[in-house]
Amino acid sequence: MTFILFPEDAPNFADQLGGKASALAALTLHDFPIPAWFVLTPAACVGATHAATLVACHPAPTHPHTLSLQSVSPLSPQVQTALTHALAQLCPQCDRVAVRSSALDEDGISHSFAGQLESFLNVPLDQVADRVQQVWQSGFSDRLLAYRQQHQLEGLPQPPAVLIQRMVDADVAGVAFSANPVTGQRGMAV
Repeated sequence: MTFILFPEDAPNFADQLGGKASALAALTLHDFPIPAWFVLTPAACVGATHAATLVACHPAPTHPHTLSLQSVSPLSPQVQTALTHALAQLCPQCDRVAVRSSALDEDGISHSFAGQLESFLNVPLDQVADRVQQVWQSGFSDRLLAYRQQHQLEGLPQPPAVLIQRMVDADVAGVAFSANPVTGQRGMAV
């Protein structure tokens, strides 16, 4: 089972990358200078979480027709080993990383899921596993389930892929939108 995908693996596993990592894969393919990264696939969540825990969902109090995940178990030894090896390859100097969600539904044409899933910056390598668990849990939070219900998205969410990317000490940073983020107008960039 594949738990870790590096950029060179992306073309063969595009359906497991999620929104953010798919965008990074496209940039990587066209030789844009972006910080090194890899993805922990949704299968890693299933591999890390005992099947009984995934099934042991409870009705969300504010949304009785949806389910939420109570907890995600610590990473299985197999997932932890794969993550440790991938982090050593990504950050041989023990650089800090960003641990970000990259859910399959996220950053799509119709729905962005902006702010619905957890992301962490400047994470020391010894805290990555804990942050991965928090990202996974956020994929089943009441907040995310309410967003899905508000946008009439059917079915339960899938565990998000987790994008792990080397941090860069930037002199300048920003966000660009190719459409107005409030109105959706495509003729206006912000």
